[in-house]
Amino acid sequence: MANSAFRTIEDELRARIAELEAENAKLKAEIEQRADHESYLSQEFANTYYEKNARIAELEAENSRLATLLHDVLSQLLDVLEGGGE
Repeated sequence: MANSAFRTIEDELRARIAELEAENAKLKAEIEQRADHESYLSQEFANTYYEKNARIAELEAENSRLATLLHDVLSQLLDVLEGGGE
């Protein structure tokens, strides 16, 4: 009788261990999946960040070019106006 009780307890413990191992495997898979997804999102953010910074640099360069052009045109206009007034 005692053998039977021990056998029952042993079987229940083995079944519970199997359940916990399955749950552990499932959780590990979920963690790996989330890590992969977070890595993908991090890479997407980095790509977007560098693309935006490159675009900002392009716009700043264009702004500088246009400011210089405006300055040159206004200087020429001022020269014409000053020369025409004499």
